[in-house]
Amino acid sequence: MCYRPLGLRVFLSVKAAACLGYWGRSRSRPWKSSVERGQRQKRSKGKTDRDMEQVVDHYTYIHFAARDGDADALRRELKRGVSPNMVSPERISPLHLAASARGASDDYLACVRLLIDAGANLSLACQDGNLTALMYAVGGGHSTLVATLLDAGADANSRDETGWTPLHYALCTDRGPIHGADCTRLLINAGADADARCEDGNSPLDNCISQREAYLQRGLDAESEGQRRLYPLLLRAGAALPAQSYDPYIQKVIAAGSFRTYERNHLNAIAATFLPKLPSLPPEMVRRVVEYAFHVGDY
Repeated sequence: MCYRPLGLRVFLSVKAAACLGYWGRSRSRPWKSSVERGQRQKRSKGKTDRDMEQVVDHYTYIHFAARDGDADALRRELKRGVSPNMVSPERISPLHLAASARGASDDYLACVRLLIDAGANLSLACQDGNLTALMYAVGGGHSTLVATLLDAGADANSRDETGWTPLHYALCTDRGPIHGADCTRLLINAGADADARCEDGNSPLDNCISQREAYLQRGLDAESEGQRRLYPLLLRAGAALPAQSYDPYIQKVIAAGSFRTYERNHLNAIAATFLPKLPSLPPEMVRRVVEYAFHVGDY
């Protein structure tokens, strides 16, 4: 696994940390700072807060508007000329905060769109971990925000400081395999490398397998099955099989020699059960019907 350095403020929290096997390594949203611990607002002598654009913990009014999903306040800040790329000393931008979406997605979607239209830098990475806005959106499983960022040109193959791509994060989202699947499909359709390797050599498929193991250990059968259904999605997109695995599905694919072979064998097996029942149809047509109607290779 690609272990993060101590103190990395990644959006994913305890659930993702558990699935990757490292409890105790701090992962938190970028807004979890002294702002939310109630420190008093700092003021500079002779200057107003508006003049300084400075508030608690170096966040500005535009940061707070994005953090809170307040599109009206964000629009006001942009209208009066505040840069959408204003950053804190940790290089946290309004777009990072809006993409992290801690509330109703429609509110944050409006904020993300406002910032993009205003010229927000989609490639800007925060200082702690080198995370982009897309990584925060993917890590939270916010597929509508992910789609908006990708449509605007966000890099589906960007890397954090340990080589993780957005697709690595998609397989360990904070909101479970359903949202992870949506983000995974969006990223793959946008050209994400399904076999991208981080510094320790692990791929998104490795993350997916680890997450499923974590669900199994916690007795979360539905989540585990949902996670398993992401395997074919990655394999079809070009993810390489691991040399060995304890996962029964992955073991079957390895035994077949490749995913394409496993998929073809699965198709042949299902078609064989239907051929006697559809004697009037040519075998090739039966195969096409089966291929269209069933999730061939997914089981």
